[in-house]
Amino acid sequence: MDLDLRHIPEPPPRTDFAIGAIGAGFIMRDVHLVAYRAAGYRVTAIAATNIDKA
Repeated sequence: MDLDLRHIPEPPPRTDFAIGAIGAGFIMRDVHLVAYRAAGYRVTAIAATNIDKA
C-alpha cells in the first residue's frame, strides 16, 4: 500500500500568470502576496473596498 499522500501539489510549469487579488487586508499583504512573489508569480491587480489599501 502506497502511503505517499503527495499533499503538497506540484507547481505549474509556467509562472507568467497575471494574478488578480480580491481584498487587501493583512492576510493578503503579509501572506498571499509574499507567497506569490516567492513562487515567481506577478500580481497585476488588487481590488479592495478601501482605496488606500489597494
